[in-house]
Amino acid sequence: MQQRLQRAGMRPINNVVDITNYVMLEIGQPLHAFDYDLLCVRAGGGRPTIIMRRAHPGEQMRTLDGVGRDLDPDMLMITDTAGPVAVGGVMGGAETEIHDGTTSILLEAANFNFLSIAAPARC
Repeated sequence: MQQRLQRAGMRPINNVVDITNYVMLEIGQPLHAFDYDLLCVRAGGGRPTIIMRRAHPGEQMRTLDGVGRDLDPDMLMITDTAGPVAVGGVMGGAETEIHDGTTSILLEAANFNFLSIAAPARC
């Protein structure tokens, strides 16, 4: 699987992330895995709430590639009650990423309108 991801121009990261990327390449379904425990911390120790909405003017987040991004109100966001956790169908946020110590995941799968994720993917 890692070789197929590399041939498609993607960098293998870990089993969970690689599977989500592989599914996206094979069937065109964007998936994103979050560290569930980190989401719980952001929720003040309780059960996290996942919200889909447009970015607020002036909102920012650091994505998985380590880049701080200014979010545009046209971008579809995956958020929790503390703020953005992913740009919908494009890239996750660094604050809730899967890491070597991850033991529980929240898997997000949505049916995105192509137009809502095409422009943000070029950021």
